[in-house]
Parts: sequence; C-alpha cells; structure tokens
Amino acid sequence: MAEWVQWIIQVVAYGVICFLLKRELGQMDQQHKDLLEQIKAVEREAKADTQKVEEKLDRFITELPFKYTLKDDFVRTVARMENKLDKILDRLNPGDHP
Repeated sequence: MAEWVQWIIQVVAYGVICFLLKRELGQMDQQHKDLLEQIKAVEREAKADTQKVEEKLDRFITELPFKYTLKDDFVRTVARMENKLDKILDRLNPGDHP
C-alpha cells in the first residue's frame, strides 16, 4: 500500500510540474510574440525616420549649389574680377605701368 501512495504522489507531482512548465512556456511564447511585435514597430519607425532623413539630405544636396559657393569657385571669380579691374585701370592710365 505504501508503494501505491508513493506512486500516486509521484504522478500528482509529475502532473503539477508538467502543468506549471506548460503554463510557463505559454507565457514565454506570448512574451516572445510581444517582443517581436515591439521590434517590428521600432523597425517601422526607424525606417520612416531614415526615409525622412534621406529625403532631407537629397533636398539639401539639390539646393547646395544654389546656396553655397565653393572656395575654388570664389577664388576663380575674384581673380577674374581683379583681372577685369586691372584692364580697366590700364585703359584709364595707359602710361602708368608698374
């Protein structure tokens, strides 16, 4: 009879352990699904933000030549203007050559 009692206790303990493990695994699966959904949401937001930044960068690159002058272009333009001014001065003062 003691063997039957011991056997019943083992079966009940096994059943309780299986129940608890199954419940814990179910909760872990749900947490996993929730985390995956959160990750997907963050990825969607990041993709949208990245696309906005790309659009702003493309717009900036398109507008850049119209808003800013490169140093080389500036130096070249100033040199041309100085050359033109020198020609005007030469015409105004033909005898004065340094």
